[in-house]
Amino acid sequence: MIKQRAVIYARVSTERQKEKQTIDSQLSTLPEIIKQRDYVHILEPYVDDGISGETIEERPAMTRLLEDAERGLFDAVFVVDLDRLTRARKSIDWEIIKDSFRKGKVKVVTPGTEYDFEDEDQEFMSDMFSRIAAYEKKKILRRMVRGKKEKAKQGRFIGGKILYGYTYREDSKEYEICESEARVVRNIFELCNQGTS
Repeated sequence: MIKQRAVIYARVSTERQKEKQTIDSQLSTLPEIIKQRDYVHILEPYVDDGISGETIEERPAMTRLLEDAERGLFDAVFVVDLDRLTRARKSIDWEIIKDSFRKGKVKVVTPGTEYDFEDEDQEFMSDMFSRIAAYEKKKILRRMVRGKKEKAKQGRFIGGKILYGYTYREDSKEYEICESEARVVRNIFELCNQGTS
């Protein structure tokens, strides 16, 4: 019997996750699952490292994956979780992904489940998990915004570029005036008060 051909899709969405090498954990886990499921691993993994799952257009590996799926280059895509494919709030992205897999008769396999989009029940379950992933992303974003607002209220650094005239001390987690830059800022204000543009 000819074994079915499998590929891996791995993604992390943030630079911090990229630095923690969470892609490596996906790439080391999935080949074992491919063996356990009696598939044969072909092609190099499709990897979007440090790229958001919000849209599929901005992910080069996802774009290649969908094109190759439609061309019938493999029978299954292995992912650590369904939300690695998309967490988009727009359900159109999920429909595009499913449509490409359907055209190529490609299944999606996670460590716990196999989804065949020709099967109505399995497609329904995948749709539910996709919507839950999108909902989870919204919740995470709300928490992050709330956390940043609270940090800002406390005068703590919330990321991004540090304002000119200040430095940020990691040890105390506070801003400090940078006297050499502050002199420039004071000079600018003084000149403006004197009518100089």
